[in-house]
Amino acid sequence: METGKKKKSDFKETVLLVEDNPIFLKAMAKQLEALGIQAVSAENIEEAREKIKHDNFHAAVIDVFLGDDDARVGLDLLQDLQILEIPIIIMTARVDLQIAKNALNNGAFYLLEKPFSPETLRDILHKAWNEGVNIQGIVTRYIDKYQLTKAEKNICRLILKGLSNQEIAELTHTSLKTVKTHVSNIFAKCQVQSRTELINDILQF
Repeated sequence: METGKKKKSDFKETVLLVEDNPIFLKAMAKQLEALGIQAVSAENIEEAREKIKHDNFHAAVIDVFLGDDDARVGLDLLQDLQILEIPIIIMTARVDLQIAKNALNNGAFYLLEKPFSPETLRDILHKAWNEGVNIQGIVTRYIDKYQLTKAEKNICRLILKGLSNQEIAELTHTSLKTVKTHVSNIFAKCQVQSRTELINDILQF
């Protein structure tokens, strides 16, 4: 059995799709899945807000008009999603300059006009992941790939800030032994031998 490091192709990014047309939503989710991207669907802003409480996402694609002719519904959700530090793509069949300006000012990575092909959306997502994501977004995708626990994710982020095991123990109110165990588990899951190797692996992800 091969025991080498997982290839990036073994990892599927997860995208939150928010669209009030159930037929279009189902088709888009199915098309993304066929292109190797996992999709989680929501038909309204309330459902989307509930999804982000329980799932990890690496991007969001949202319709700016959600059951209303007022674009503020989609823009409100866009602002909610900013805390996740993931690329957000706005889609709409009614593009105008003001909507585009508001979307970009509120943190959207891209404004996509309907209709569009699934390949176009895939290419925009890949561009966002490869070029338009800050370091926190890269770290989020990395630690999700290796399925770190909640405690391990927290400690991994503290390692990246340059904290020692002792400093992490004091900050998280846990014992030094517990922190060392978590750090060993992180190294094992990510298949690295040291903090330096972990940081380099993340930066090259």
